[in-house]
Amino acid sequence: MILMNSATEVLLNTPRIYTSIAQFLAVFFYIKYSSRKFGNGKTIAISTFSLIGFILFHHWALTWPIDFWIIGMFLSFFLMFLNVFLLTNHNVMVSTYITIMAFIISELVAAITWQVEYFLIVNNVNGFVNALVYSPFRVYDYDLSITINMMIIYTLFFLLLNLFEKRYQHNLKGFDVKINDLLTALVTLILVFSISNFSFLDINSPISSNSAMEIFYIRTLVNLVGFILLYSLREHNYSTQKSLEVDLMKRMLDNQYNQYQVSMKSIDTINRKYHDLKHHIELIKNELDYEKKIAHISEFENSIKSIESTFQTNNRELDVILNSKEEALRENNINITVVANAEKLDFISTIDLVSIFSNAIENAIDSLKLVKDKNKRLLKLAVVEEKGFIIVKMENYYETQIKTDKGRFLTTKYDNTYHGYGIRSMHYAVEKYNGMLTIDTKNNWFTVVIAFPLPMQ
Repeated sequence: MILMNSATEVLLNTPRIYTSIAQFLAVFFYIKYSSRKFGNGKTIAISTFSLIGFILFHHWALTWPIDFWIIGMFLSFFLMFLNVFLLTNHNVMVSTYITIMAFIISELVAAITWQVEYFLIVNNVNGFVNALVYSPFRVYDYDLSITINMMIIYTLFFLLLNLFEKRYQHNLKGFDVKINDLLTALVTLILVFSISNFSFLDINSPISSNSAMEIFYIRTLVNLVGFILLYSLREHNYSTQKSLEVDLMKRMLDNQYNQYQVSMKSIDTINRKYHDLKHHIELIKNELDYEKKIAHISEFENSIKSIESTFQTNNRELDVILNSKEEALRENNINITVVANAEKLDFISTIDLVSIFSNAIENAIDSLKLVKDKNKRLLKLAVVEEKGFIIVKMENYYETQIKTDKGRFLTTKYDNTYHGYGIRSMHYAVEKYNGMLTIDTKNNWFTVVIAFPLPMQ
């Protein structure tokens, strides 16, 4: 450690309880945002013991010779890693990456807190300052004391960090770590930790200082730079992932829209032929008077009726979408019931209607294919107007286990190229019209309910 008078040295060394609590909170923060191995109760219980372990380890490490200081920091890093690896479903690489982030964050928040506290202690001029550095949880020395200042800064810091992290958790692959990400984070950790602690190891280094406040500035700023670098990398990965998702959803939607256009042309052609044939049949009826031929022609006319649009919802786009799925429904022995007056859905663009209804129906078909009892392959669609809203309700029976991740539904298809993007595409389309989409999975019925506020006249 830097050689100064004993009082100054005590003040310069961040209390170990500050470091241990910061490490615990940083680890627990990321565990909270991860897929966990245990339920909330067990996770909290284990984490409580971990907190005690962090505090005891750091206080014990104070008794070690200064030459073992680096070893102590390695061991504290390993303790953080064990918490992440044992309490989450992450592999070694992701757990290491999260631990690196948590370690740099813990160094930053502990450094900021003790820098502020050092300033307050040195400039102790009034009762307010005394209140900030008061320790309601004081054991027997400063190194096992928790001050009001520490509680305030830690709370504010992790609340702010939560705002950052929440944004990334909208991404389905919250911690999608590649080897390059891990190496970048590891190099950042080594540089940040080394530079921020040079002044404590050797006061004669080019980036050291004899001034206490300058040492604090170096340590805090370097830790802050490390934090910014890691979150810049996280932002870059997040933006890249989002761009890929948008591209995938656009390709998926383009494909669905192309299918819609083909179906629309086919139905238009069939309807034109249907009407033409009706005229021809009428002429034949008027010109020929043979009973058998009339009976045959009547039978032929009835057969032609079967190619007319099956679904009539008072919305041409929705009719086309439903009729385009008819063959898949029939091939999979799916019994569909449609009760819909969708005339007032005309304020929704065709491409958004395709996104909403095509994805919903395709998801239902994929689920119903797996129902063994064909009599239970039931699909219901209703579109009604109610109290200034257009309500769309689609429900299908299901038997397979539904996979979710952080409240998001995952695909059950063998080809997961469009990993859950169908439902997300529906959400985006619904939100464009200030609508709300909810999903319920009670009693083996997968129910999608969409409520659109009717536009003002």
